[in-house]
Amino acid sequence: HGDDEANNDKLLENMKDVPEGQRGAKFVSAVCFILPDGRHLTCMGECPGSIAFTRLCGDYGFGYDPLFVPDDQPTRAVEAGVRLTSAEMEPVEKNAISHRGKALRALVPAVEALLRQ
Repeated sequence: HGDDEANNDKLLENMKDVPEGQRGAKFVSAVCFILPDGRHLTCMGECPGSIAFTRLCGDYGFGYDPLFVPDDQPTRAVEAGVRLTSAEMEPVEKNAISHRGKALRALVPAVEALLRQ
């Protein structure tokens, strides 16, 4: 249905009794590259983290970003002793650790190697 708020509400409700140490989650992305001659490759990217207990602030992102706290945090958060959700991270910070970004960054050298074959 594409209703991010409803999806976040449902996730929070379903996880309301899950304790802090057991709220692990991750975003996973797969990028496939296929040539007309049939050669192909797939690159994966993961962004591990956890699910917050409440929807947190943030003006960036969509979907589960207001609930997802990535394990990899930007320097400014680490220095301040806080943990940010994906929605609270600046786009450049989020892109540096995102599952999609990791998959696409892995794709470039993989395509170069494939084309040298």
